[in-house]
Amino acid sequence: MRKVKTFFHVLKNSLIPQPVYYRKLLKIPFSFTFKYFFVLVFFTNLVLVLSVAIRAYQSNVASDFNALLQSLKSYPKDLKIALGGGRLLSNYQRPYFFRVKQDEKNVLVAVVDEGAAAEKINEYQSYILFTNKHIVLNKKLQIEERIFPYPQDGKFVLEKKNVDRFVSVIEAVAIWFVLALLVVSVFAVPVFITLGYLVYLLVVSAVCYLVFRLFTKKHSFAKTYQLSFHAVSLPFVFSHLLNYPGFNMVIAPPLFFILVVVFVVSGLYEAYLDKPKK
Repeated sequence: MRKVKTFFHVLKNSLIPQPVYYRKLLKIPFSFTFKYFFVLVFFTNLVLVLSVAIRAYQSNVASDFNALLQSLKSYPKDLKIALGGGRLLSNYQRPYFFRVKQDEKNVLVAVVDEGAAAEKINEYQSYILFTNKHIVLNKKLQIEERIFPYPQDGKFVLEKKNVDRFVSVIEAVAIWFVLALLVVSVFAVPVFITLGYLVYLLVVSAVCYLVFRLFTKKHSFAKTYQLSFHAVSLPFVFSHLLNYPGFNMVIAPPLFFILVVVFVVSGLYEAYLDKPKK
C-alpha cells in the first residue's frame, strides 16, 4: 500500500513540473525513476486492455464468433467446392448460401455461385460472393479493391470433413489464444513500450540538453535524461487516453515530440533555474 501511495505521489508531482519536487529529483537515483515510469506504463496499459476487453464483451464478439463456428458446423455433407487453376467449381447445381445467426437474425455472409457476374453481389446483398473466377467483396465492407482472382497454383477441395476439422482446431486453440493475447497485452506490451521510450527520450533529452545550454550549463545530460521520464508523464498519459475506446485518436508524432520537448525543458527550468516559493 505504501508503494502505491509513493507511486501516485510521484505521478502527481511529475505531471506539472514544479521547482520543489523537480529539484528533489536531481538527488534520487535513476533506478527509482525507471521503476516509476515502468509502473506508469504498466498501469495505463492495463487500464487500456481492460477497457478494450470490456468493450469487446459488450459488443458480443464472443457470441458472434461462436455463432460463426456453429454455422460452419452446419456445412452440407454433400457439398464439395474445388479450387484449382484459377477456377472454383461446386458439385451443387444451385447457389450455396452461408448464413450466420446474429441477434436472432440470419445474416447472409457469403454466396457461392459459379455462374454469377460480380455485380450479382448487389442482388444477393451478401458480404462475399464466390464466382467461378473471382472473389467479390461487398462495397459496404469499405475496401477499395473489391474483386480478386483465384490463385493459379495449387488445388484445394472444401468438404464437410475439412470444415469440421477446422472448427475443432479453432475451438481447441481459441481459449489459449485469448489467454496468450491477454498475457502479451498486459505483461509484454509495457516492456516494449518502456524500451521504446528509453530510446525516444534519449533523443528528446539530447535536444533539450542542447536547448537548455542556452540558459545555463549547470545541468548534465544524465540528469536531463532522468528528468525527461518524469516530465513526459502528462503527455504520455494524455496520448494513451486518446487510444481508449470511444476516443480512438492519435496525436501526430511531430506534435507529440514538440509537446514532450516543451515539458522536458520546463522540467529542467524548474529543477535548475526557478526558485521555489518560500
